[in-house]
Amino acid sequence: YNAIAHGFSTLPTGGFSPQAESIAAFSPAVQWVIIPFILVAGTNFALFFFLLRDEYAAVFRDREFQVYLGANAGLALLLWGLLFTGSAPTLDIGGTTQGVLENSLRQATFQVASLLNSTGYATSNFAQWGDTAKAVLLLAMFVGGSAGSTGGGIKIVRWLVVFKGIRRQLFTTAHPSAVKPVRLGGTVIDEDVVQAIYGFTLLYVLVFGLATVLLALDAGRVGLELTVLEAASASLATIGNIGPGFGFLGPFGSYLDFSATSKLFMVALMWLGRLEILPVLVCLTPEYWRQ
Repeated sequence: YNAIAHGFSTLPTGGFSPQAESIAAFSPAVQWVIIPFILVAGTNFALFFFLLRDEYAAVFRDREFQVYLGANAGLALLLWGLLFTGSAPTLDIGGTTQGVLENSLRQATFQVASLLNSTGYATSNFAQWGDTAKAVLLLAMFVGGSAGSTGGGIKIVRWLVVFKGIRRQLFTTAHPSAVKPVRLGGTVIDEDVVQAIYGFTLLYVLVFGLATVLLALDAGRVGLELTVLEAASASLATIGNIGPGFGFLGPFGSYLDFSATSKLFMVALMWLGRLEILPVLVCLTPEYWRQ
């Protein structure tokens, strides 16, 4: 039963577990086995077409896939270094160097993969980790999975276009007469698409910031102790459809303590994030209804 339930909640990046301790209830071997399937869930499903045609090289030539693997590996290594050096005092592995190395690497790899792809599983209570480790996890929540995957968040391909656009802006500022289109995998991206990605990314960040402020204000209204980091994680975890945050809404906690107003607001955030913001906001504009 557990095998079937976790299979159904891993590939759709649902994250729900029949166990109260999530994946921490299972052995390290099971935790290692789940990691590659979380990574598969966050991969652009269009790439599986190349696998079916035995064109494996085409998968690894895909620029988004390269950055996706790099983001997972880079953030996991950064978090592993923090955990290995003692940023997470909740890790208890018996004292051997080999045990500390394996456990910290497993915790870091699993949590980055889980939160970056909006799966929401947990192998330990990362809400009790150090602030620097939490900041790395918060960054992973922002990244998101690949386009064409079940993952939430801003998505890798949008970040690629945004950073390539920034690089182009710096280049054209130094060379005003230069014509430098934004390319992805050798293909020129239409300027309308680039502008749409800029708009979406800005809207996502603005909604996240506004939601953080509103959740903090409502918590103060009802006397709920909520730190800025906890409010930010609640905002990002709901709009990104990730699930757990920090503090009392950590992986082994819940959103129960929030007021009814905040809960309804977070329902709207989850709906907004899953529909990727723009279609919802367009429906709220007068121009849409006049047409």
